[in-house]
Amino acid sequence: MPELREVFEMTTKQIEPDMDSWREQEKRQRKANRNKKVAAFAVAAAIGLVAVAFMLGTRGGKNATTPAEEPAVNPVDATAEEVATGFIEAYGAFDVEQAITYLADDADLALFGDDWRLGNRWAEATGFKVLLDSCAVANSTTAGTQVRCPFDYHGFRSDEIGRGPFGDNYFDLTVLDGEIVSASMQLEFMTNGFSSQMWEPFALWVGEAYPKDAAVMYTDGSQTMQRITEESIPLWEQHTRGYVEEVGRTAEEVATGFIEAYGAFDVEQAITYLADDADLALFGDDWRLGNRWAEATGFKVLLDSCAVANSTTAGTQVRCPFDYHGFRSDEIGRGPFGDNYFDLTVLDGEIVSASMQLEFMTNGFSSQMWEPFALWVGEAYPKDAAVMYTDGSQTMQRITEESIPLWEQHTRGYVEEVIASP
Repeated sequence: MPELREVFEMTTKQIEPDMDSWREQEKRQRKANRNKKVAAFAVAAAIGLVAVAFMLGTRGGKNATTPAEEPAVNPVDATAEEVATGFIEAYGAFDVEQAITYLADDADLALFGDDWRLGNRWAEATGFKVLLDSCAVANSTTAGTQVRCPFDYHGFRSDEIGRGPFGDNYFDLTVLDGEIVSASMQLEFMTNGFSSQMWEPFALWVGEAYPKDAAVMYTDGSQTMQRITEESIPLWEQHTRGYVEEVGRTAEEVATGFIEAYGAFDVEQAITYLADDADLALFGDDWRLGNRWAEATGFKVLLDSCAVANSTTAGTQVRCPFDYHGFRSDEIGRGPFGDNYFDLTVLDGEIVSASMQLEFMTNGFSSQMWEPFALWVGEAYPKDAAVMYTDGSQTMQRITEESIPLWEQHTRGYVEEVIASP
């Protein structure tokens, strides 16, 4: 008769759960639930094919064809597309447990790194986003149905700074008996802009700012290959987030630098912030000439802080509120005049567009400065006024080489007149 302890051990072994068996059972249950959807799709496709075959078979005439002669989509192929799509969606959602349900036990995966689960965590840490196109069957052999799934992607949080998405990529998957037996991912990073727009700038930044961390994050000093480990993944997340914040600040700094140079009438310095084909809507069609007119009339920008308003594929949009003095208003104790702003778009550290919104009717500039000056110069110097304005109503300035000296002369004269006879 066994002792009480032996009976207890025997009983415990009988009721103790086998964790591996439990996980395998859970995996089978997940697959069963997933396969119900796939099976329903396949049945629907099969029913559709039967209907097509019936209609073809009942058509009379010498050209009638049999179902065997008519090309048709194999329901198994449709199922393979469903399986491939399901796996990629789970992979892109960083749901490893769900992704596993689509895999054969011995599936061969060439994704990020040798351990695809760890690679999936690295992808999540770096802000990798899959923008999947539709999957399509490429081929069928005895080894399975081969499916190709094109996609675009964001990486290193590129969407947060208005870069990407980056295209011309695809997954290749082989599906056999409703399970993925192999999967690989082809990323075009050199030709689609990811390397030049994200990888290289980030590698340079992190290598200079955090050289010790970079040694953990990359396989060597050239920083051409990521190291995916438990130790490196938190650093990748930390520094891709930090880089995005830095780039965002850089857009603000670029915008601020341009406006400060513009407000100081330093055209040469302002140009250094501009892309070659920058679109500027400031004073007049020629912003350089308009800047000279602003200087001639005593225009002064009192800049508030710039802030990022939005990021799109066209660049980072920055808004910079400001007050201003105009027509030398500060010299006679009027102004400054508020509720104005610059809108600028910064892409790759350069301004690609800039516009200036001046509130002059509602902020007092028109009633306090524009209208009194226009009345004064129109009465005192009517011939000059005809050169300085576009028409007799004197509601729009004319900015030309001929008019600019007159604007400077008469705004100075007006200020002297007001001071002399307040």
